[in-house]
Amino acid sequence: MMQKPIVSVCMITYGHEMFIRQAIEGVLMQQCAFEVEFIISNDCSPDGTDDVIKNTINTHPNGSWVNYIKHKKNLGMMPNFLVTLQKARGKYVALCEGDDYWTDPLKLQKQVDFLENNKEYSIHSGKAEIIKDGVIEELIGDPLAKQDYILSDFFTQNNLISCTVLFKNTPLLQKYFKKIVFGDWMLYVQIISQNTNTMAYVSSDIYANYRLHQGGVMQTLVTQQDHYLAQLNQIEAIHKCLRLSYSPEDILKINTYCLYVFKYFFKQKKYSNAFVYGVKNLILVKKPRRIRVYLSFIKQQLKTSLYAK
Repeated sequence: MMQKPIVSVCMITYGHEMFIRQAIEGVLMQQCAFEVEFIISNDCSPDGTDDVIKNTINTHPNGSWVNYIKHKKNLGMMPNFLVTLQKARGKYVALCEGDDYWTDPLKLQKQVDFLENNKEYSIHSGKAEIIKDGVIEELIGDPLAKQDYILSDFFTQNNLISCTVLFKNTPLLQKYFKKIVFGDWMLYVQIISQNTNTMAYVSSDIYANYRLHQGGVMQTLVTQQDHYLAQLNQIEAIHKCLRLSYSPEDILKINTYCLYVFKYFFKQKKYSNAFVYGVKNLILVKKPRRIRVYLSFIKQQLKTSLYAK
């Protein structure tokens, strides 16, 4: 029987012809005292991503690490993400999408050493530099300015940078990944919740460059309402997954998102859509008096409409 690797690196890619070589080389340069399997899942890219991947694998001395999967039909980002994770055989799993890249050759060794010696953690991550148009703009990671993140820290926000994480290989409840944008955020929630009494750790080390470009997922959330809708869908999915209660800070954030989206749809005269998010607000925060805020806004809009006539 083939021995299982210690780490499985999962890389999904679509249309990353310009970036994928650097992403692959960042993984293959890792200096490890253990076996690594590297799963690259190409979601039927319409450009030359496939050729670049094959050439990089064939010419790199560590190309044998790679298990390359090229889908014949486009699955979509989230299904491709889940399919790739399912194939991971390692004790630990690391993520790096095809448009990001690792910069520390000891990333995996440092992270495995930490998780092996600190059983109270199920996730290890670090910091990354944002790179846009070839220029490093800022350092990201650790938004709450602490090293230890518990489950409740992820109820309404994502605190980790996907290209920096290493985590315990954990079976996932895939139904909660439907209709969400941030698969890594849901992943962290499920890992910490299923590995009871564990936390996520954020190192001060810089492990990767996180690339912003026109085809990136975050760049598709153009408007404020796009961003808030994506956040609310994620928060709702996590709420269904865990059946949780919120801190005052979480409630304030949910109230802000819901009211903004409600007002947007109401002003667009999409009243049924507006109503949905008003109801979601009440369900999530479980505060019936919250309805007064919405009624007050509707009353104000009706008065404005009458004066306009």
